[in-house]
Amino acid sequence: LPIYRAVSFFYHDKNAETSRFKEANPNVVLPPLLKIAETGTFEDYLNFQYTTYKNGYNFLDIAQFVDYQNKYALDYVIRFEDLHKDLNYLKQIYSIDCVTPHYNQNSGRPKQINYKEHYVKDKMIDMVKEMSKTTIDLFEYSF
Repeated sequence: LPIYRAVSFFYHDKNAETSRFKEANPNVVLPPLLKIAETGTFEDYLNFQYTTYKNGYNFLDIAQFVDYQNKYALDYVIRFEDLHKDLNYLKQIYSIDCVTPHYNQNSGRPKQINYKEHYVKDKMIDMVKEMSKTTIDLFEYSF
């Protein structure tokens, strides 16, 4: 769900991406997004992402993978919720003999997280819904 993915992106940027950037660029000021992720709240982060969305960049939606009629521009879309089933299907269709590794990479998210607690204002969910409209429609997600 996009509401979960937005929180996940926040923690990923707050921890993993910020650390990687600082390590690779020790004398460079953090870019605005990483600065907000590092020092701000999830609400600050989401507001920044919403502003970039209004300026033409969307970090949440899959709109770049559909055509003007909202049809997939890809041969097959794997839903994370059905990851193993879909990967097994593709391995069978394309006669691929491989083992799918299991990665439990956390990238800085707290182990036990209640994603809904991050949405302290209704407008935050509305922003995610707007930024994720194509994804929500195509996958028939509901909140």
